[in-house]
Amino acid sequence: MAENETIELTTDGGMTGRGIGSVRIEGAKLTVSGRFVRDLSAAELKMLNRLASSLEDFEGGGRRAPDAVRYRLRAGGHTLTWTDADSLPRPAQAFFDALWNLM
Repeated sequence: MAENETIELTTDGGMTGRGIGSVRIEGAKLTVSGRFVRDLSAAELKMLNRLASSLEDFEGGGRRAPDAVRYRLRAGGHTLTWTDADSLPRPAQAFFDALWNLM
């Protein structure tokens, strides 16, 4: 992942149809649902870079319930899309968990 690459996780769907928020990292700036939260540490950026190096493009194919949340992640030059009914590949799940835990 390039040093100045943007990581972006967006959601839509769910009970309201608007998703459950978004996460964006640009440089070291962490923004959640459009609001700046904090600057990431060098160690956090290094961890994300390490995890992103294992990502591959992924498109989930799970059944979609009427209230399913759909996720779209762009990181490390890859795009991953899935719903909460899909199982992610292990590297993608590790990246998603790490990203979600930064908030």
